[in-house]
Amino acid sequence: MLTELFRRITGRSEPDEPGMRMAGIYRRQGKDYVTASSRTRDGFWLEEGPVDVLDSGDPALAEVVLSALARSRDGIAAPKTWSSHVNKVVEAAGLRRFSAFAKGAAHVSVQEKDGVLRVTPHRNGGSREGYLGLEDQALELPVGSPEVAKAIETAFSRCS
Repeated sequence: MLTELFRRITGRSEPDEPGMRMAGIYRRQGKDYVTASSRTRDGFWLEEGPVDVLDSGDPALAEVVLSALARSRDGIAAPKTWSSHVNKVVEAAGLRRFSAFAKGAAHVSVQEKDGVLRVTPHRNGGSREGYLGLEDQALELPVGSPEVAKAIETAFSRCS
């Protein structure tokens, strides 16, 4: 089963970081795709729709990301198979496979816990590695900060 495989690979048996919310932003071909991520009962994160699509540089980005964070949930059921999990970002881009979407796309994650936002750039490791968080380049700021949009743009400039 998928859950047992995940536990063997990660060595985790319990969800971590209770109370955390997460959103993701992909930047591809002049568009930003914003998703809410929810944690399964087994402790791994899945992106859930709807996906908000904006032009890159849209001043509403910070507001849309905060809205996605509000949709993030904890304790959802894991899909029985990966093929049953529909990637809403790929659909929003009008593509069929995530590998096609990820080619040339940058990714930033935004986590919220205890009133603090952590904005993390990711390195695009291609189809073999996926997106790898550059934790040493993450930015932290309070949830109500007017600098959320600036932190997201800074994180995108650090993606490699």
